[in-house]
Amino acid sequence: MSLAQLRVLEARKPQQLRTSSRWPQAVMPVVAAAGAVAATGPALATATTAAGLTVMTRLDVAEHRIPTRVVHVTAAAVVVALAVAAVMTGEWGRLVCAGLAAVVAAAVFAGAWLVGGVGFGDVRLAGVVTLTAGWHGLDVVLALWWWASIVALVGSLAARRRGEKQIALAPAIAMGWALAMVLAA
Repeated sequence: MSLAQLRVLEARKPQQLRTSSRWPQAVMPVVAAAGAVAATGPALATATTAAGLTVMTRLDVAEHRIPTRVVHVTAAAVVVALAVAAVMTGEWGRLVCAGLAAVVAAAVFAGAWLVGGVGFGDVRLAGVVTLTAGWHGLDVVLALWWWASIVALVGSLAARRRGEKQIALAPAIAMGWALAMVLAA
């Protein structure tokens, strides 16, 4: 890297440096595809989660925060959509299973938040994506967190190589959710 390039990088604001990441370009098409493919179950909940994840991932990459309002609106729409699906199909067990899985995922992330491992937006996000995946079964929830863990590990290693101390976790969660939803379809 030349001295001129270093000066250009120094002149940029930290936010400008973070938004140049390739995460959003890599994650958004996969999330959108998962939303389209997973229309076999409660399509509205899946589409709402995909739309919310798109916004949350972009903001997490750009600002390292996931706005509470976006998570709450997404969660409310998902809960309503899944409740309507349970009423229409009579599959209350699926709704209960999804809810319990979401509570467990949020509790695990809350523990990580307490020790400083993740932000609280990640705790909320974990609950929302697990709720949607949980409707499709515990195997889909396990696939979600398996793939999210793999993507987060790769992202963390890449960030460490670049000298960064933290990563945006929403892209890894979004990618894990998208892959799990494609497998569920």
